[in-house]
Amino acid sequence: MYRLLFLLFFSALILTAADKTVPFRSGKILSAQISTRKPEIASDKQKDTPGGVWAEIIVKLNPGRKLGSMDYYIEVDGKKYFCRAIARNDDKYDADVWEISDPLDSDKIRILFNPPRTSGDSIEYEIKFAFRDTIPYPKVTFKNIESEKFTPASGIPAEGVMGGPAPAPAAPAAPEGETPAPAEEKGAPEAGKKQSSIGRVSVKDVSAV
Repeated sequence: MYRLLFLLFFSALILTAADKTVPFRSGKILSAQISTRKPEIASDKQKDTPGGVWAEIIVKLNPGRKLGSMDYYIEVDGKKYFCRAIARNDDKYDADVWEISDPLDSDKIRILFNPPRTSGDSIEYEIKFAFRDTIPYPKVTFKNIESEKFTPASGIPAEGVMGGPAPAPAAPAAPEGETPAPAEEKGAPEAGKKQSSIGRVSVKDVSAV
């Protein structure tokens, strides 16, 4: 009896800690944010989208997958906005990095876009694979952080932060001398650089194949 109760409790813990991710063609999206603040991009020669925003997703690639900087784009009103740069973990963006080909299991890959701003409270973009593909493209809901810097990849948990419930507010402190009440349960690029899992060699980064 006790063993059964333990198994049920353990199963509930697993469900509670389920991934908060969005399926991605070559892995899963852990985080999606937009900001009006442009991150630093080394070797960047492209023109910024007038009145646009910066959209960043952080993904974890499936084993054996790689990612190129021209593999994905965001389409708005029939116009394609290709990835501006890719980076591994908390590395700085470099527009000359055109592929990440050998990510470690622990690596988080950042992909940066510069699409036009959309209207409405829910900011959604459809991230499409640039080559012929029959896989549907789910819309990704981005968290609007206004003019703040993007959350570093190291600050995003491995289980992701997509679509999860907001953290419960901290319980107010009980007056001195009183026992606190129990908490209520609530339910096509130029030649550039290629980056290895150890570091940069000489060749460019964001392609999920």
